[in-house]
Amino acid sequence: MKLQSFLLIAAVVLAGCVGQPGGIVGGGTAGVIITSFSPEVPEVESGSEVNFFVTVKNIGDVDNTGGLNLELLGLDDWEGEKSKPIPVLKAADPARGLEGEEQLFELKLTAPKGKEVSITYAPTARATFNYKTESNIQFRFATSEQIRGTPAESTAKVTTTGGPFVITVRGKLPVISSTSPKAKIQLEIQNVGGGRAITSTAGGPDFIIFSIEKKKGAEFGCTPKDKFRLIGGKSRLITCTITALNPQPAGFATATLDIKLAYGYFVETTTSVTVLKKIE
Repeated sequence: MKLQSFLLIAAVVLAGCVGQPGGIVGGGTAGVIITSFSPEVPEVESGSEVNFFVTVKNIGDVDNTGGLNLELLGLDDWEGEKSKPIPVLKAADPARGLEGEEQLFELKLTAPKGKEVSITYAPTARATFNYKTESNIQFRFATSEQIRGTPAESTAKVTTTGGPFVITVRGKLPVISSTSPKAKIQLEIQNVGGGRAITSTAGGPDFIIFSIEKKKGAEFGCTPKDKFRLIGGKSRLITCTITALNPQPAGFATATLDIKLAYGYFVETTTSVTVLKKIE
């Protein structure tokens, strides 16, 4: 888990605050990536066999959960292996100095025959996998009764597993009171992994399955509730209503929220190879 520092957010008015740009961020690496992709030689004779080499590595904080598949695209008139299943790759363990698992794949194809001119192809290697992002958010809300006597601020701390998504608590956290213990917060989910979500079980491209795994100290209600679609494949705001349980008038109200994002995801990269024209 990547632990983020406390970021203090000032309470502007007793009833609450209007959200502003910025916020408290957690997460932000890639998950499974393609580290290299190339043919064994850049130019090949018509009809000859060519080996393509692809290296895939897990650099996130969790294991991929299966469903990992490697495909070669853009070689429609070639023959041979254009896809391979990829097993579970163990995640990195920075505490022990261990990098994530990687695997080298060799796909053997045959170049098309009888081309009248030399043709340069730009094939794409695409790795598709299932992954998850888990986040723990600890809230500490100041009460209006408290700040009348002692200036106080509401704070939040975000701890999120490394992967393709960043989770941000947006804007300024409000102040609550013992008679009005509700607060609204916004979570922004951002795709920073360089690829795209593709979750068929949730509805199609750019869909994420969202779930509250654990809560303590408050009731949480979030919209969207269980799944959402990223806008432009990049981000989405989730609005949550927090109702603190038994906040003390002279102290802070604390609450903890554990959430999980589950999704399919793909990353891709391209290379080039030239098939020489046939020999007359």
